[in-house]
Amino acid sequence: TTRAYSNQLRLAADLSRAATTILDQDQLIREVVELIRSSFNLYYVGLFLVDEKSNTAVLHAGTGEAGQLQIDLNDSKTIGGGSMIGTATPTGQTRVEQNVQKATAFKPNPLLPETQAEMALPLKARHKIIGALTVQSSQQGAFASETVTVLQSLADQLAIAIENANLFAQTEKTLEETNRLYAASRRIGQATNAYEINKTLVDFAQATTQAHLVKIIIPDPKAPDWLIMPITWAAAANEESLPRHIARTEFLFSDQIIDRDMLICPEVQNEPELDPFSAQLFSQNEIHAAAFIPISIDAEWLGTLIVGHKTPNGIEAATLQPVRTLADQAGTMLANQRLLGQTDLLYRIGRSLNQAITRDDAL
Repeated sequence: TTRAYSNQLRLAADLSRAATTILDQDQLIREVVELIRSSFNLYYVGLFLVDEKSNTAVLHAGTGEAGQLQIDLNDSKTIGGGSMIGTATPTGQTRVEQNVQKATAFKPNPLLPETQAEMALPLKARHKIIGALTVQSSQQGAFASETVTVLQSLADQLAIAIENANLFAQTEKTLEETNRLYAASRRIGQATNAYEINKTLVDFAQATTQAHLVKIIIPDPKAPDWLIMPITWAAAANEESLPRHIARTEFLFSDQIIDRDMLICPEVQNEPELDPFSAQLFSQNEIHAAAFIPISIDAEWLGTLIVGHKTPNGIEAATLQPVRTLADQAGTMLANQRLLGQTDLLYRIGRSLNQAITRDDAL
C-alpha cells in the first residue's frame, strides 16, 4: 500500500542518517536492528557478522531479551551449515521461508518460540559478504515481495555503513598505535640508562598487544653465563616461587631466538622445546599463547622480551610488528649506551694515566 511504502521510505532515510552519523559499529548495528523491527512490526531481528577464522557467522546484535540472551550465549552459525544464516552467507542469496514449519533450513530456537516466518538477508559490501540479517515474524506469509526488496536494499546500505564504521575504527586505531609508537620511540631515544629503555619497551608491549604477561630477560652484566629479569608486568602477578637469577643454559630461547627470529607459540602447553623456567612462568600466570621477541644488535643477543596471553592463539604476528620495531631500536640504544660507557671508562683511565705520568715528570 501507499502508506506501507511511505513507511519503508522513511525507514530508509532513518537508516541512511544513522549510517552517516554513527561511527561506532556496535552502536550502529544495535540501533538499526531495533529500527527495522519496530518499523516493520516484526517479531525479532538479529545481525550476524562473519568470523573468517572460525568459519562462522557470530551474532552481534539482537532485539529484545531473547537477542541479549543469545549474545550472552555467543550464538553463532556455521557458514555453509543447515541454518538460514548458514545458507545465506556463503551464497549471498536472500532466503525466505513464509512458513517455517515446512522449511528444511529453519532451525527452531527455544528463545524465539513464536517465529512463523523467517528471512535471511546477506550483508554485502564491496563484493564481499560480511554477515547476514535474520528477520522473523510471528505470522505466516508475512514477507511480501515488496518487503523483501526493501529489506534487501536496507541490508545493502547497512553493510556499507558497517564497513565504513569498521574502516573508521581501524584508522583511529592505526593513528593511536602510531602515536603510541612515536612516543615510546622518543622515550627510548632520550633514556639515560638500560632500565628506562627496558621499562618503556615493556609498557609499550603491554599496551599494544593487550597481553596478560610481559617480561624482559637479559644477560647478567656481572656474570654473562647467568640471566636476570629486571622488569615484569603481569595482569595477576604470581611469581613468588620463580627465580630472578637463572643460568643461561636453563633458558633455551636465549640462544635459539637469534637464529629463529621472533618466535610465536600458539599454545605453550604443547611446545616441546619449552624449558622448565618458561613452563613454570606460563603456568603460574595461566598463559597459553606466547611470543619471544629478541633484543639484539647485529649477531649479539642483548635480551628477550616475552609477551604472554591467556587465550590460545591469542597473539598474532601483525600485532607484534610495532613491538618488534621498538625492540630493534632498544637493542641499538642499549648497545650505544654500553659503547658510551666503555668510551667514558677508557677516557677516565687515560686521564688517570696522564695525570700519573705528569706527576712522575714533575718529580
